[in-house]
Amino acid sequence: MPKENTIAEVLEAIGIFSNEVKAKFDGVQSNFDKVFKRLDKIEETMVTTDHLDEVVENLKTGFSLALRKEDHKLTSLVGLLRNKSIISSEEAQSINSLEPFSKGV
Repeated sequence: MPKENTIAEVLEAIGIFSNEVKAKFDGVQSNFDKVFKRLDKIEETMVTTDHLDEVVENLKTGFSLALRKEDHKLTSLVGLLRNKSIISSEEAQSINSLEPFSKGV
């Protein structure tokens, strides 16, 4: 016949079990705390899409300005070569009609 446990023995077993479960949950909580700290660090250093959009727009603007400056140099050179009769008007017009900033001459 199985032995019947007293209420004190059952409560003691429940106490031991709950302490073991609590220790495991404390370990899990510790791991979550570490994960949350890492996520906070990632969020602090993460680049946002708004920031990337701003950087890309600044680069596009800078590139466009540099390209226009070079285009102005080319147009000036073509004009100089045309004025010295080194190239014909048709050649000058052909060069100036090229992309990215074509000019109707």
